[in-house]
Amino acid sequence: MLYKMGHLAKLTDVRASRVEAVVPGLIEMAITAALTPIRDELPENWELITSHALALEALTVRVEALSAPETDDEVHGTRNVVVYMEDLEGEIMRWPWRPLLGTLQ
Repeated sequence: MLYKMGHLAKLTDVRASRVEAVVPGLIEMAITAALTPIRDELPENWELITSHALALEALTVRVEALSAPETDDEVHGTRNVVVYMEDLEGEIMRWPWRPLLGTLQ
């Protein structure tokens, strides 16, 4: 029985490795099949494409990107605040649901 289980496990691993080897080729074939018609039509429409590109360049303006802050600390300033347990306990006791806490006990 254990021999059969080991054989089935090995067979499953072999089949999975075969699938893993075949899948990238299938993806490549699907991409090639989808892009081949586009690649064939591209030279025929090259003149039209370049004319649109020239028209687009006349309508666009280059804008220099501002240096955006990378972190929240840069936006709000560095905040190194230490919160103590006493502060937390005080906040819990001032919580608006404090009257409800007495009913839970």
